[in-house]
Amino acid sequence: MKEYWQSIIEYDPYQGKFYWLINEKGHKKYDLAKGKSFCYKKIKIQSHQLAFLLMEGYIPKMVDHNDHNHFNDKWNNLNASNASHNNKNKTMPNNHKYGVFGMKYNKNSKKWYINICVDGNIIELGSFKNKNVAINNRKYAQKLYGFGKNHGIKDSDIK
Repeated sequence: MKEYWQSIIEYDPYQGKFYWLINEKGHKKYDLAKGKSFCYKKIKIQSHQLAFLLMEGYIPKMVDHNDHNHFNDKWNNLNASNASHNNKNKTMPNNHKYGVFGMKYNKNSKKWYINICVDGNIIELGSFKNKNVAINNRKYAQKLYGFGKNHGIKDSDIK
C-alpha cells in the first residue's frame, strides 16, 4: 500500500503538504489540497494517516497532533497514538463548576477534594483546605500520569 501511494503522491514533512506527482494535465508536483481528485476510485484516508503511511509504512490506530491543530500535518507535529494517549492530550474546556476538572468542594468539611481519571480509573488524590494547594496537586498529578499541557489545569488557572 505504501508503494502505491508513493507512486502518486509526495509528502513534504516540513510543510505538512501533499502533492500529486503528476496531475490530470500532466503537470508535476501539483498541490493536492488545490486540485480535484483524478483517481478512478476514491479511497478514504485522512491526511495525517497518509503522512504516517508515507513516512513509516503503516497507519496507526490514531494520530495525535501536538499543537491540536488538525490541519497542521507537519511531521514533527504528528504522533502515533491510541485512545488512552489521545484522551490525556485532548484540550479540555474550562467550563467546570470550579474552573478545574477533577475537583470538588465539600461545604461540611470545608475542603477541596481532587481526583484524576487515568485509563478509565478514578484515582483519589486527597483533600485540601486551600484551593490553590489542591490545584497544584492536581497539576502535579497531570504531569505524573502523562497528561498534555492542554488537558485540565493550565498555569493561568493557578492564582
